[in-house]
Order: sequence, then C-alpha cells, then structure tokens
Amino acid sequence: MRELAETLLRLEGVVGVGLGGSRGLGIADARSDYDFVVFRQGGEQVPARAIGKAIEALVGKIVYPQKGNFIQAEADGHKLEVFQADLAAMSHEIGMARQGKFRWVIRPLFPHGDLSTRLVSHLVFLEVLGEKDEALSSLRAQALPFPHSLKNSLVRYFLEQASYARIHAAKVRSGKDFQYLMALVSGFVYFTHIVVFALNDTYPVLEKGGERFMATLKQLPPAYAERCRALFATALAGDGATLDRQMAELLDDLQARANKALGASAG
Repeated sequence: MRELAETLLRLEGVVGVGLGGSRGLGIADARSDYDFVVFRQGGEQVPARAIGKAIEALVGKIVYPQKGNFIQAEADGHKLEVFQADLAAMSHEIGMARQGKFRWVIRPLFPHGDLSTRLVSHLVFLEVLGEKDEALSSLRAQALPFPHSLKNSLVRYFLEQASYARIHAAKVRSGKDFQYLMALVSGFVYFTHIVVFALNDTYPVLEKGGERFMATLKQLPPAYAERCRALFATALAGDGATLDRQMAELLDDLQARANKALGASAG
C-alpha cells in the first residue's frame, strides 16, 4: 500500500495522498476496504484513466464508474477505491468554519442534507501517506482545534431542527403516514448526531462508519445509540405518545449539555 501511495503522489497535480474511510477514522478491522484520497491544490481533476494507468501494475482489475473521477480496484484481497479532493475547497470551508458558518443542502444519497463541514471531516480524519510541502498537515492545523464558533452555531441550529422534527412527528395520527413518520424520526436522529459531534468538539461524520466512530467520543448522553434505535422501534409500533416522550427526553438531555457547554441561552 505504501508503494501505491508513493505512485499516486507522483501524479501531475497531486500534492498529497491519504487513507480515509474506516481506516482513517481508526475503526477499521482486518476486512476493511482501502479508501485512498488524492489531493489537488485547486485546478482540474486528475483524469481517472491517468490514475488507473499509474497504478495498474500494483492492483487487480480496475473499474471506472460512469460518473465521477474515481476508480475501484482490488489489492491484497481488499476492495480499493481512489477518490479526489480539492484542498482549495477545503481551505475555503475551514475559513467558513472558523467564522461559525456552514451550509446544509439537499443532495442525492444524503436524505437529510449534506453538511458542508464534511469537506473538513475528510481532511481531519485521514491518515496522511504522503504530501508535498506539508500541503495536508498545514491545512489540517488550520482546522484544529474545532472552532468554538462552529460548535455554537451547529448546536443551536440543529437542536432547533430536531425540535421541529419532534413537533411534526407528534402530529402524525394515522398509521398510513408511516413513511412520513419514519422520515421525521430519521431526520431527528441525524440532527441529534450533529449536535453530539459538535458538543464533543468534533467535525461531524455523517456517512458510513459515522455511528461506530461516534461511539468512541467521550461526551455522549447515556445509552445514546440504544435510545436512537428505540425511536425507530417505537415509531414502527405506532406508539405516538411514547415516541414523543422519548424524543423529548433526548432533546432535554442534549439541551442541558448545550447549556453547560455554551451558556444558558443555548436554546
């Protein structure tokens, strides 16, 4: 894998190579895939075919998906993917984060919205395998420690969104509105996840592996994961009164933690 990283780093336009995914998060096991990320400093993406040609002698069959400049392959019996990222875009997002600003937009495959700080997460939770002129290390140093202004804005905003989800879930009276209710519960959990990450001074990880990584955080509400799962089971059972109580208790717990972390006006 080291030789593969060195080969990627020699590609024109590439200033850094890292290992992300579950391995970057520190939650990988022996069967985990390898998610390589090649970093550019702005400019055009590196053609997927150029990446494939550079590493073809080091990996198995290479697959070029129809969309996106990334590739899939196999190495040492593991699935391997090579993605691309733009350090210029990350630098902009870090500047926004230091001002307490973020964007939350709906995208395909992100059913409850894509949080712009995801770009910073992909830089912070990464094993650096190689870089030129400390391109990755210097930018990561700008992102850390987690900005208090970002903590403040994320906690306040998404506590409010979770509260809205609870209010609308309580209005569901018919079992025929099952899909709508489950979507509200899923949104509620998504919003509380963001709050939990922020209260732990951690850039949110809201993709695959995020919940396993969340379990490693120090400041979690008691039985947090179990309580989130219970919300879905209660909604499935159609017990609206219990669902509302469970949501309210979790919100109260997070609100109390927010008040302590940010001040009594954190509502």
